[in-house]
Amino acid sequence: MCCCAAQRRDSDAAFVSDDPILGWIARESSKPMRSPLRGASESWILHAHPAWSRTYLELQQADAARWMQRAFAARVGRPLMQAGATAIAGALRCR
Repeated sequence: MCCCAAQRRDSDAAFVSDDPILGWIARESSKPMRSPLRGASESWILHAHPAWSRTYLELQQADAARWMQRAFAARVGRPLMQAGATAIAGALRCR
């Protein structure tokens, strides 16, 4: 799981069935009492697809987060925002 910033999309959350990396995405700021990361218009939580997670379980967290961010940017059809807004707020590996 990683958190990144991007511009608002049409939905607040979605399962992703046609992506080899992403399995679920959610707009963090759509949840009650949550706001975007500083300097970003929106924050998104990205969960990796279980098969991708098993294959790359030992990948460094920052590297996994970069792969997930790239997959999300490709899905939304534009690069993620710059100037610190695309900084990874956290990456977490759950076993």
